[in-house]
Amino acid sequence: MLDHATFLRAIGDNPADDGPRLVYADWLEEQGETARAEFIRVQCELARLAPRRRGRGRLRDRQKRLLATHRHEWLGDVCAMVRVVGALSDETRWESLYVSGRDAVVAFERGFVELVDMPVETFVQHSAKILRAASPGDLRITGQLHRYTARSQGNRLAAILASELRGIRPHSLGLTFCPMATKSWRTLLRSGGLSRLRRLKLAACALGNEILPAIASSRRLAALEELHIASNPITDEGLFALAESSRLGELRVLRINESRYYEAYSLAGLIELAESPRLPKLAEIHVAGNIREPQVDFFHRRFGRRVRLIADADDIPF
Repeated sequence: MLDHATFLRAIGDNPADDGPRLVYADWLEEQGETARAEFIRVQCELARLAPRRRGRGRLRDRQKRLLATHRHEWLGDVCAMVRVVGALSDETRWESLYVSGRDAVVAFERGFVELVDMPVETFVQHSAKILRAASPGDLRITGQLHRYTARSQGNRLAAILASELRGIRPHSLGLTFCPMATKSWRTLLRSGGLSRLRRLKLAACALGNEILPAIASSRRLAALEELHIASNPITDEGLFALAESSRLGELRVLRINESRYYEAYSLAGLIELAESPRLPKLAEIHVAGNIREPQVDFFHRRFGRRVRLIADADDIPF
């Protein structure tokens, strides 16, 4: 028997395909949920149209009106916690950097919640309500700027994510300023909710070398394409652990910039990564703030275009 859960599973199993979304829209219309069906169709059409194509303005206006009228119906109590955005393309900046006074955000894309971006305090307090109302493909949680979240709160966050993400399995997870105990990191990295991740961001989370082997060996991260661990106390020891990974064969981008405030890694660790047969798809390593220009030149002479070091000073770690 067809029901909401059946369609949502099909959409979750094929996130890049509009087909299941549009079939669901047809079914919703048959059930009398015409506004929700129209919203899915409007956003799918918007996603297909090039930025300056004729008709985008009309669709964006209709998207805005539908969301303004029905967002409380579609998101429930979560509306009181967040600023709701029609689509990711409506915003120009999506750095997950929470500063005092900035709204938490829920953004829709192709008819469904794609992004939930909020401060850790709000998420820990209301996680069940938030994840019941929205199943984001991209979940971002951030502690206060220039003040690390209390480790005990980070441990609570890890326990919540390890349990609740199994029902969502997002493609992107970002934590910033969210330190936690080693045991909590390991619990999180074993969660089945990470099995669809293409991007994992753990920036400024006091993440040390002792956690890198757990990342490198996590069977849940076999699909990971981008690992963002900037502004953490990582040395060559941690990079050697990543180079020996048996699970990160799909990794293309590694961001380890801005570790200069710690006893940072060296060129030797970067060479180990570039030469590792266990990381055959690695193409970019972001190192701004750590590696000097002569070292970058030496690396590029050795590896050519196969693996590039990105040392742009404007490469923001958060």
